Amino acid sequence: FVDQGDKVAYYDGLGHMVYGNNTINGVAYSMDKNSGAIRNIDTVGIKLMSAKFASKTTQTIVNVSNGGSSARVYLYEKDKNGLWQKTLSTTGHVGRNGIGTTHEGLSTTPIGAFSLGLAFGKYPKAKLNTSLAYRQIDGNSYWIEDPKDAQYNTWQERSWANYKNEHLIDYTKKAPNNQYEYAIVINYNTKQIVRNAGSGFFLHVDNGINTAGCVSVPIAVMEKLFTKLGNGAYIVNVNDINQIKNY
Repeated sequence: FVDQGDKVAYYDGLGHMVYGNNTINGVAYSMDKNSGAIRNIDTVGIKLMSAKFASKTTQTIVNVSNGGSSARVYLYEKDKNGLWQKTLSTTGHVGRNGIGTTHEGLSTTPIGAFSLGLAFGKYPKAKLNTSLAYRQIDGNSYWIEDPKDAQYNTWQERSWANYKNEHLIDYTKKAPNNQYEYAIVINYNTKQIVRNAGSGFFLHVDNGINTAGCVSVPIAVMEKLFTKLGNGAYIVNVNDINQIKNY
């Protein structure tokens, strides 16, 4: 398989481009009879082939803003030959100020590609069909978002934290306050943590409006993602699919 920028083509052992319908390693493909372009892979799939982060994972959530706070969100997965195939599509929301460079309090979803980390939510893991690393929220669970706190941008179990921090259980109630019924950490600013660079970015349940910088999708989609995703998945947040190759 060869990425030719605007298409992906397949060459046989003699270096000849292959056309028509072919099965390769058990996967059926349709190659254009004139250009040889593989029809099974769409434009986003082609862009992912050029992205640096894409070699680190077999699953990527592609989040494309419409220029405002609403977005289209897709799940792409590599097939047996390493080609990216769309396996899920939905609507969603991003930060009030869209996708871009962010910092604490800006309500902007961070642009770029990030690994997905800990899954968390309302239910005990035994009741969930997921292989993700998971933590159940309890009454002492806080995500620390106060830049002055030494534990900034981490999950902490505390009896109390000030109003600048998120008391996670408050977002596990009935809709529209059930954002963290199912959620997954977006690993932005979670390793070498920079104070005030932004905190608490998650993929979570949508409540029909913009987020404070997170990415949200309908609850039924979050349930599917909990089932489909494995550890090591990524998310890429962009304003245009052509930006995917930059990461």
